[in-house]
Amino acid sequence: DLTLTEATDLSAGLLPKATNDRQVAVIYPALKGERPALRERELADLNQVYLAFTGEAPAVTDTQFPAFMLARAVLGGHFHSRLYKALRHDEGDTYGARAEVALATVPGMIALTTFSRLDNAAKIEGKLRDVLNQFHESGMTQDELTNAKLNWAGNQAFERQSPHSVMRNLMWSRAEGLDDDHDERLMAAAQALTLDEINKVISAQFQPDMFTMVRLVAE
Repeated sequence: DLTLTEATDLSAGLLPKATNDRQVAVIYPALKGERPALRERELADLNQVYLAFTGEAPAVTDTQFPAFMLARAVLGGHFHSRLYKALRHDEGDTYGARAEVALATVPGMIALTTFSRLDNAAKIEGKLRDVLNQFHESGMTQDELTNAKLNWAGNQAFERQSPHSVMRNLMWSRAEGLDDDHDERLMAAAQALTLDEINKVISAQFQPDMFTMVRLVAE
């Protein structure tokens, strides 16, 4: 119902003027220090249970970040990852299982997510916990590391397949105050990592007692 004049007046000043300054100030709220073992929420009319085993992810500027992302790929970053094998391929407990990551220039979040029918809730949660426990205790294998490096390189190639994708990545990098070649330097650092270096990061970053199980269950 707005007229053109009204819309013009309301929108004036909403966006800052464009400049050539590449540095954009980003203000983040303080992170919560609490790490509870469990959070549960009920929702009406659910016929499945939804799980997210959540922990902290290092900032994209952290020296451990390249190793963390390779570990994430092995744990739940592709169709043949450990979570997919344990929760989908082996016994068909679920259609989907993955390790989702929210990234920023401050510590973010990793969530090991899955879902299953209500009568399978306890079984699938046990498997989810077991996958993380084993990953933390034993780390990954050399074959998994090799495949994770190839997976990262392949994903980055997809991110360059269209002008829109390249522009989106440039905008994100500049909004976060990162250099335009940040992605390329991260991948180069990841490709140079050894198995021992990766497994040390897994031991530090994927401790099960540093994760919170979030359940969405039927009311």
